[in-house]
Amino acid sequence: MVLLVVGLVGALTRPRGLPAWAMPATAAAIALATGVVDVAEVRAAWRPLVAPLAFVAVAVPLAASLDAFVRPEDAAEVCATIALIFRDHGPREARSRARLAFLLQERGAAWMREELEKRLGHALPPAGADARSGRVTDHVGVFRQKQEGHPA
Repeated sequence: MVLLVVGLVGALTRPRGLPAWAMPATAAAIALATGVVDVAEVRAAWRPLVAPLAFVAVAVPLAASLDAFVRPEDAAEVCATIALIFRDHGPREARSRARLAFLLQERGAAWMREELEKRLGHALPPAGADARSGRVTDHVGVFRQKQEGHPA
C-alpha cells in the first residue's frame, strides 16, 4: 500500500526534472526487489499486453506532421475538415482498424495535407521552426539576488 501511495503521489506531484513515469516505475522496481510483488504475477499481467503495445509502438504512426500552421480562428474548420476526410476515406473493413492513424499510414502525410488544402480551398502556410524552448522557464523557485550586498 505504501508503494502504491508513493507511486501515485510521485506521478501527481512530479519532483522537478523527473518524467511523470519515474516515481511509479521506481515504486514498482522496489516492490519487485523486496518481494512485495511476485515476478511471475507481473509477467502474467503483461503477457496479454505485449503484442498490442508492440504493434502500436512499431506499426502505427500515432502522429504525423503536416507542416502546416493553423491560426486559432481557423482551428475548428481544419479539425472538422480532417474529420470529414477520415469519414470519406478512412478504413471500414474492421472496427479495430477504423482509426485516423491507419489512414495516415496508408495514404501518408503529404496526401492528407493535399486533401485538406483541397477541401479548405486554400493552401496552409508552413509551420516554421518550433519556437518552444527545451529548457524549463518556470519563474517559481529560489534564485540568487541580483543586487550586490544582498544574501542569496
